[in-house]
Amino acid sequence: MKAPFYSSLTLILFFVYSCTSSKQALLLPPIGTGLTFIDEYIIPSTASVDGLEIGGLSGLSFDHNQYYLVSDDPRTPRFFTADIQISPKGIDTILFQKATRLIDNHEVLDKKSHLDLEDIYLWDGDTLIFVSEGAIKKAVDPTLFIAKTSGKILAKFPLPHYFSSNPKNQNRPRHNGVFESLTPSYDHKGIWVATELPLILDGSEPTFDQKGTPVRITYFDYSSKNATRQFAYPLDPLDKDPKNGFGVNGVTALVQIDQNTFWILERGYVEGYGKEGNTVKVYEATLQNTTNTLAIPSLMGQKITLASKKLLFDFETIRHLLTANGIDNIEGMSFGPKLPDGSQTILFISDNNFEPSAIQISQVLLFSLKK
Repeated sequence: MKAPFYSSLTLILFFVYSCTSSKQALLLPPIGTGLTFIDEYIIPSTASVDGLEIGGLSGLSFDHNQYYLVSDDPRTPRFFTADIQISPKGIDTILFQKATRLIDNHEVLDKKSHLDLEDIYLWDGDTLIFVSEGAIKKAVDPTLFIAKTSGKILAKFPLPHYFSSNPKNQNRPRHNGVFESLTPSYDHKGIWVATELPLILDGSEPTFDQKGTPVRITYFDYSSKNATRQFAYPLDPLDKDPKNGFGVNGVTALVQIDQNTFWILERGYVEGYGKEGNTVKVYEATLQNTTNTLAIPSLMGQKITLASKKLLFDFETIRHLLTANGIDNIEGMSFGPKLPDGSQTILFISDNNFEPSAIQISQVLLFSLKK
C-alpha cells in the first residue's frame, strides 16, 4: 500500500506509458487468459475533492488515460475524474482532479427521482451513461440515463415494465437489488445493464443451500433507446451460512468481451464472519443459444436457456496479500491501460459505504491479463 496524494486542483501530469482506450480494449480482449494480481491501493476515508467526500465508489470507466468514478451518495449525486498512474510494479498514485454534480434543469428524470448511482461509462468525448437503482421501497424507479461530462442530464432510456417500482406491477425489482452495473456492447451500438438480484416474481435470492434464480441482463439500443434483447444469468449460492444473519450474492459489474462472451463480477456478503464476510468472483459467461427473456414477465417456472458460466478468478486466492487480509465491497470493474510488455490491465474498486476506514475501505485492485 502506498500513501496517496490528493488535490482539488486540476493537475497536468506528464507520465509516459503504453495505453489504450476502453473501446479498443473491448474490441481486442485477452480471452482465455489468467488474471494476475499486481497491486492494492487504499483511498483514505477522509479524502475529498472540490469540497465533496470521495466515497461510495461503485463504478469506474477508463478512456484515454482518464478515469471516471461514480459515487452512490443520493444526497449529492456526483462523479469524479481521476488520474490513476500505473506502472508494471503497481499503482503509483491516484490523483482525484474534479468532482462533478449531476444537474437536471430540464427535468429529464421524474421529480421524485432518487439517484443512487451505481455505474458509469464514457460513451464518447463528452457524453456519459449512468445507471441508478432508485429506491424501490419509496416507489422510485431505477434509471438508465445520459449526461454530459458537465453534469447536465440529457435523456433517459425507457425501461421494461417489470423494472418499475410500482407495487401494482405483477413483477418488480427487489429494493437495493436493481441496476448495479452497465457495459457498452462489443460493437459500441448499445448498452447492457444487469440487475444485482432476481426480480421478486422471477424467484428467490441465493442462499447457502441453493443458488439464486437468474438475474436479467438487458441490452438497450443507443440510437432508439429501447430495450431489444435480454438474457438470464444464474447466481452462485452464498459461500457461507449466514446463521440467521444477513446474506446476499449478486452481480455488481460486467464487461462484454465479444458478441457471445461477458466477464461478470459476483459480489457476496454474509454477516457474522468479520473480514471474511465478503466474497468476490469473476466469471466468464457465454450467451450462445440463450433465451431472449425480454418479453417474459416472470421467469419462474419458465423453460429457458440460461447463460453458461465458468470461474475465471476467485479473490479469496489473494486475500492474504491484501490490507488486513480484507476483501472489501467490490462493485466496479474496468479495463485500464496496457503495460509496456503489452499485457492488458483491469482494475476493481470497492464501495466503502461512507464508513470509517476501520469498518470499510475504498480499495483499488490492479490486475494484468497476460496472453
